[in-house]
Amino acid sequence: KLGKKSILDLLNLKAELKLIDAKISTTKAQIKKLKSDLATILHISDSFKIEDIKVKPKKIESKKFLSGLFIGNLEIRKVLKQKRIVSDYKKIAISDFSPKVTFTYTNSRYNAASRNKDSWSYTIELTFPIFDFGKRAYNFKKALYAEYRVKELQKQVLKEVLENYKALVAKLNSQLEVIEANKKRLEFAKEAYKVEKDRYLTGKADIYDLLKAQALYYTALGDYKASIYRWGVLKAELDYLLGK
Repeated sequence: KLGKKSILDLLNLKAELKLIDAKISTTKAQIKKLKSDLATILHISDSFKIEDIKVKPKKIESKKFLSGLFIGNLEIRKVLKQKRIVSDYKKIAISDFSPKVTFTYTNSRYNAASRNKDSWSYTIELTFPIFDFGKRAYNFKKALYAEYRVKELQKQVLKEVLENYKALVAKLNSQLEVIEANKKRLEFAKEAYKVEKDRYLTGKADIYDLLKAQALYYTALGDYKASIYRWGVLKAELDYLLGK
């Protein structure tokens, strides 16, 4: 018997449950593909097990990780390395304008009249190219331009990294509100499911109400867990940005 609900409502509920089953199948297929892709990248078998990751959402203090951001970020470190290379290149270009000093020292020992004697000599050679057809000036200007380009790149990278950092921190902290809202929704759905189950067992409710409450509970449970893992994904992005 369908009680007060029409057969159309029951069919709609069954369709909703089928949709949930389809989402579960799609998710399993996505997990299988991700495992295969990860196994290909790591050159391992795709039969490895995925352990449940413990995610503990908490508020992120922006200033707490700010100092580590400029030290550990991969993009910033890459630019700093380029800056050191350009600085060395500039030093070499400047040194070309200085005279080249060559110092040579020789020491020898020989035997004369049954006595050992030492002989030594040294030379200092100073060279300075006068005509180089503008090669030194060209190399120096090239070094200055490279230095300018790296400084501009450093400014751009610092700006982008800082903006990404602030955006991620904001998303992480706002996601806490989503988690809390989904948690309350789950608690309500769980209690409603329990009430409808008790009513159904005592004959005060029909199967339609029970199945609807069950569907709402599992939907709320999925949304709650998804919001937690979403926070975990954002935290992983933040850790990568920090160079961890």
